[in-house]
Amino acid sequence: MLYSHLKTNTLRKKANQQIIAYFKNTISTEHLQQLQIALNVAPEYLNRANDTIINTFGSFNNYLHEGLGLENGFVSEFRHQYVK
Repeated sequence: MLYSHLKTNTLRKKANQQIIAYFKNTISTEHLQQLQIALNVAPEYLNRANDTIINTFGSFNNYLHEGLGLENGFVSEFRHQYVK
């Protein structure tokens, strides 16, 4: 999962450059730098999110059900369609 998450940086490179170009003359340099950070992904983002989920809910499965309020049927169908 980490590999596919990081691949986002490559796949969205052109789109992200267009977003930066669009805002270049309308926001401050500081905000532009923050936007560049927000448009990219890094391993520590996933690691931090996973740690928070485990510390708060005990497992990712508990997060899906208790944190997001998803029903078993929805989770099963989602996994069937999108998780390979």
